[in-house]
Amino acid sequence: MYKAIKSTYEKLQAAVHLNGSLTDCFLVEAGVRQGDNLAPTLFAVFVEDLVTEINRMGKGINIGTDSLSCLLYADDIVLISDTVDGLQSLLHCVTNWSKIWRLESRNTDLFRLGLVINEHLDYKVTTNELVSSGSRSVGSLVSKYFAMDGMYFDTYTKIFDSTVLPILEYGSDVWGHKHYDSLERLQYRAIRTFLGVSLTTPIPAITGDMGWYPIHHRIQVNIVRLYCRLVKLPDTRICRKVFLWDQTMSTRYRDTWFNNAKICLIYAYSTMYFF
Repeated sequence: MYKAIKSTYEKLQAAVHLNGSLTDCFLVEAGVRQGDNLAPTLFAVFVEDLVTEINRMGKGINIGTDSLSCLLYADDIVLISDTVDGLQSLLHCVTNWSKIWRLESRNTDLFRLGLVINEHLDYKVTTNELVSSGSRSVGSLVSKYFAMDGMYFDTYTKIFDSTVLPILEYGSDVWGHKHYDSLERLQYRAIRTFLGVSLTTPIPAITGDMGWYPIHHRIQVNIVRLYCRLVKLPDTRICRKVFLWDQTMSTRYRDTWFNNAKICLIYAYSTMYFF
């Protein structure tokens, strides 16, 4: 098996599709085949020793009898620690490992977090970042709309759903129990552009004409979906254990994910607001 895999990567060549034609082939001396079904497995094998090094440091958190230091999905990694110094140690570990195995970026000490979470479960920083990214995406959509001298409704909606909504809803099943007007305003901007109306046009009028669901309602559905998945998971899964821990904490504290999810669930069933 090893020889078979090795032979597929010897003298590996690639070309770039540019302006309707292919460039000359060039050697690929690092990395895996783009789009190859075997690539994720090879990468998982490649980073296995990094996971061993991270776990050996003992800087993670305890969930029952389990210790959790990192989570991996494809080529993404999440480092977990209950102290600032512990997290910094894990970052140094990843940086050093990346340098050794030639995975270093232009700045290996720069790591961007998907969600910013504090002890008060305040996600204002997270939503501000998402609004900033979403605003650029809406701006790109608006530019395309005017450059093409308009679009059909289905085309405009499809682009919005594919390029803007994934940004605005990123991780929303975790942080989305509160209503954030800044997210709704981005959708209003996209709607007004398509309808060609001014800022003074009443919101109920433009949302009724467009027929798009409010961002907050979509996020509530995401929370309910995550709740349903967690309920069905076996007790051996880490995320299931965290869910059960949060459920236990919800008997003593009000502002927990479990309690907020229950409110969304009750609202969803009382209004039958599913799509």
